[in-house]
Amino acid sequence: MLGETGVGKSTWINSFANYCKFHSLEEAVRAGGVFPIPCSFTITDPQTGHSKNISSEGNETWQDEKVGESVTQNPNEYVFKYENTRINLIDTPGLLDTGDTSDHSVDKQHINNILSLLSSYNEIHAICIVLKASESRLGTSIKYVLAEILRHLDISARGNIIFIFTPCFKKNIHSYYWL
Repeated sequence: MLGETGVGKSTWINSFANYCKFHSLEEAVRAGGVFPIPCSFTITDPQTGHSKNISSEGNETWQDEKVGESVTQNPNEYVFKYENTRINLIDTPGLLDTGDTSDHSVDKQHINNILSLLSSYNEIHAICIVLKASESRLGTSIKYVLAEILRHLDISARGNIIFIFTPCFKKNIHSYYWL
């Protein structure tokens, strides 16, 4: 899973974990869901205007929080079983991190860490590039970062690229209810 910081890579993996474990959304809700990657998000109460931080660990606090900051600091592998199939997903740090320096040194380190983890595999079945559905064009920066990663992979990998579009909002979520 590759993409910019805050695009929803970790959230997508959490959603996938619930898809693999539960037969229906209702069953997942009753069980409280599963969250292999701790996460939180902020909503705004439409009546009071106060912000509320909700976490996968069941904590709810009213506060102002920066949305879209990087959760994943190092690439991590998550293993799921769906029916008789084992699925390995690798969550990677967000690229173009909002705290990165002008020389993209943080991105370069993230890329090196990602490539190091990928080198331990004999075969990669898919490269998932996660993009914000709200953006209609790839910016120059993300093109550069993706090219940096893809240039280190075998040319045959281009046939295994999957684009995933996630709902991602730059503002606090208040009238949107995405689970």
